[in-house]
Amino acid sequence: MDGLETIINELSLVAELFYQENLKNAYAGLVAALPKLEKELQEIEDDDARQEVTDKLNLTLQAMEDNDSILIADTIQYELIEALQQLI
Repeated sequence: MDGLETIINELSLVAELFYQENLKNAYAGLVAALPKLEKELQEIEDDDARQEVTDKLNLTLQAMEDNDSILIADTIQYELIEALQQLI
C-alpha cells in the first residue's frame, strides 16, 4: 500500500504545520490529503480496521471543531497516523 505511506508522510507534515500554528498551510495540506485517504479507505477490506481509521478521523474533526491546533496535531500524529501505520 504505497498510497498509505504517501498519505502518512503528508499527514505527518500537516501535523507539524499545526504544531507550528501555520494554520493556513496546515488546513490546505489536510484538504489535499483527505481525498487520497478516502480513496485508500475504500480499498481496505477489513471493516474493523476501516472503522478504526474512521474513528480517528472523527477525533480529528472534533479537535477542529474545538479550534485547538495542538490537539489537531496530536490527534493526527498519535491517533490517525498510528492507525494507518498498522495497515501497512
